[in-house]
Amino acid sequence: MQPVSHTTTTLTKDVQTFESTAPDGSIETLTLTATTREAKVRKPTRDGHPVKSKIETKTSRQVHRRAPYPGARRVRVSASSTTIITVEESIAARSI
Repeated sequence: MQPVSHTTTTLTKDVQTFESTAPDGSIETLTLTATTREAKVRKPTRDGHPVKSKIETKTSRQVHRRAPYPGARRVRVSASSTTIITVEESIAARSI
């Protein structure tokens, strides 16, 4: 029988929204989003348990603008995102 590998995944999301009035009177909304996904894989071997950890962090920034009159739609003015991926590999001690 082959040893079974185990995977654990954790997802965290943080959203912050800020509103301000632009010089032309329109309402500007800034939305900052940070999403972190962490995955750990344990695969049993004879010498120990190799653990591979992957952390992926994505941050995004969006700016929307809405005209100052009632019923106006939001229009996206700018958007950007960045993704950082970190991978680590280690061998955990063997349990007795």
